[in-house]
Amino acid sequence: MKFEFKLILLLWLSCWAAAAAAMGSAQLAPHVSSFKLEPFTEMLLDPGGHMSVQSVASPEMATHFRPMGNTLALGFTPAAVWLKFTLQSEQDREWWLEVGQPILESLTLYEMRHDRAGEAPIALPIHSLATRRPTFHLDLPAGTAKVFYLRLWSRTSMTSSLTLWRPEALLPQVQKYNLISGLVLGAYLLVISFYALFSWWTREKTHIYYTLYVCSNFAAAFFTGAWNYPLGWPLQPDVHTTLLGISISLAIVFSSFFTIEFIQSRKDWPKTSRTYIGLCVFAGTISIIATLESYYREAAILFQSFTILNIIFTTFALLYLAYKKNRRARFLFMALSIFHIGIAWRFMRNIGLIEPNALNDNAYQIGAFVHMLIMSTGIFSSYNKLRQQSDKQLARADAEAALRQRQKEFLNIVAHEVKTPLSVISAAADNLQINTAIPAAVQPRIEKIIRNAEKIRLSFENYLSKEQILNTNAEHHIRPLNLSELCVHVLKDFHETHEVQISAAITPGILVTGDANLLTVAIVNLLDNAHKHNPKGTQITLTLAMKSANEIAISIEDDGPGVLDQDLPQLFDAYFRGGNALTTAGSGLGLHLVKYIAVQHHGQVSAMRRIGGGMRFVLLLPRPD
Repeated sequence: MKFEFKLILLLWLSCWAAAAAAMGSAQLAPHVSSFKLEPFTEMLLDPGGHMSVQSVASPEMATHFRPMGNTLALGFTPAAVWLKFTLQSEQDREWWLEVGQPILESLTLYEMRHDRAGEAPIALPIHSLATRRPTFHLDLPAGTAKVFYLRLWSRTSMTSSLTLWRPEALLPQVQKYNLISGLVLGAYLLVISFYALFSWWTREKTHIYYTLYVCSNFAAAFFTGAWNYPLGWPLQPDVHTTLLGISISLAIVFSSFFTIEFIQSRKDWPKTSRTYIGLCVFAGTISIIATLESYYREAAILFQSFTILNIIFTTFALLYLAYKKNRRARFLFMALSIFHIGIAWRFMRNIGLIEPNALNDNAYQIGAFVHMLIMSTGIFSSYNKLRQQSDKQLARADAEAALRQRQKEFLNIVAHEVKTPLSVISAAADNLQINTAIPAAVQPRIEKIIRNAEKIRLSFENYLSKEQILNTNAEHHIRPLNLSELCVHVLKDFHETHEVQISAAITPGILVTGDANLLTVAIVNLLDNAHKHNPKGTQITLTLAMKSANEIAISIEDDGPGVLDQDLPQLFDAYFRGGNALTTAGSGLGLHLVKYIAVQHHGQVSAMRRIGGGMRFVLLLPRPD
């Protein structure tokens, strides 16, 4: 066993020695235009971040460096990272060192130079070359090996690449990247400007939330990709990191509002929708506070974990709604899938599971941009459908309004034309009634003529008064009033005109804010409806009481035949008359007028069948503050 252990240890040491020997210096051939430094780079972690370049470059620290491997991928590490590499060129050449991580709060490149006292580190300046990635200018004399130390530290994910470029190769790459960045940036700004105007014009929550969602995604992509540097807008590294954290946090908050509003899940899942939005707002708020308090690294780890859980939940929820034939959920699932892939890809890069390259460096930006384009198409499509539906509804409403107006004009004409003959009939009948020459046996017939003439007149007046309430634009006289006293007066007048038995249970002193005339009409219509369907010898019951701390209930019950189950949903529609009401007089506007008055008072009216027969109508009104 001891022999086997020694053999394994010997083999491991041999491999390490071979790797260290192979590390050597990077030989830069004349024909090479770009060169990957990772295989020739050694790495040292400084947990406290306090080590100086003199201590790092000391001979005793040489054994603490280890090969970096194919890439630098340490995730959210709190340690400062020291990289060491040696370069040797076959000719006198000018090179540029490009560091692939655009967001670094501390970045310094030291070149070891010989002087009288020996080797001394010289810090080299950073050149941006109008690109988002920091670059350093290097002069490499032919045949001379130069040693460099690169110190990196950031609260963001420590994932980067190291590439040497010849100037003639780097400049075209910079120009190409700036062109692509400019096109994407311009497209983003165009979409944001358009949707800002579009949401202002439509005033719809979906478009407002989407505008905020696109703005936050744009800000996150802008600072993640360090697009501000090509625009000549450099920021302090700590400010840059803080703005990035706030943008990412706001993105998921606005995403939750937009998602819920777009798929309209509040109708089917009201509690789940509120809980989902609450969790996203809570997570975003905590992340923003932590970022502002300089705990970006901890906030990023927590928030990105929450983002992955949110992606899983959203995916399953959208799949379920898509299965339930929610067309918007299907579309959003398709659009979000691309975005979620980009987020997950970037997340795996940040924690070091995937090596950084051009694709996953821009995975978030690419996913967000494609998602934005797909969602824009979907929103326009849904808006066009809503616009078409709205146009149809407006056309239908205009047609109904025109029909109602013609109906009203016709009834006004009829009422006017009937008024004169009815007056003549009533006057003639009155004269016959007082004529002593008329036999007593004829008197009941004359009374019948007078009674029906008056009934026709009252029907016209009642119908026209209801139409006037429904179609007038006059302001209502809303004021505080005693609803208990109002109900007492209404019952007294109704009993005198209809001679019906009414059982009343009125709680005294109930106050309400409303229009006394409209509320009187509503209560009278409910009583009149109960009276029409109540059998002779039975009574109507009116109850006024507090239903809850915020609602007042007026309940009216009768012992009539009730309403057919299939008629209940349409009971408060204009001109609708149920199957059990066809034998009674009426215009079909009474209950519709009650609903209208309830809505005007921010209340509601409902109807239900009573156990044992009859109906119960309940008018709910809000209690004044």
